[in-house]
Amino acid sequence: MRSALALPCVPPRPATVAAIVATAREPIACNNAGEFPRVFGFSTDDLLREAFGDPVATAQAAAACATPPVLRTELLAVRRVRVLADGRIGVVMED
Repeated sequence: MRSALALPCVPPRPATVAAIVATAREPIACNNAGEFPRVFGFSTDDLLREAFGDPVATAQAAAACATPPVLRTELLAVRRVRVLADGRIGVVMED
C-alpha cells in the first residue's frame, strides 16, 4: 500500500536539489533571526490570512523579536526529492 507521501521516482538534477535546500533554509534563518516579514514573503496571502486573520495581526506578528537559541528551528534533512509528472518538485523535509 502506498503512503500519502509516496512520490514518483524521477530524480531531479543536482542543481535543482541545491536550489531546494537553499530555498528551504532561507525562511528558517529569517524566522530564527526574528525577521518575520521576510518569512511572510515565502507564504501566500491566503496562508497569512488563515494564520493571522487580518493585516493588522500580521503586522503585530512581524514586530516580534528574535527566536531564543533553544527554540530555533534547524533544517535536518531534505529527502526524496523527485520531479512530479506535471513538472513540479516533491520533497520530504525534516526540521
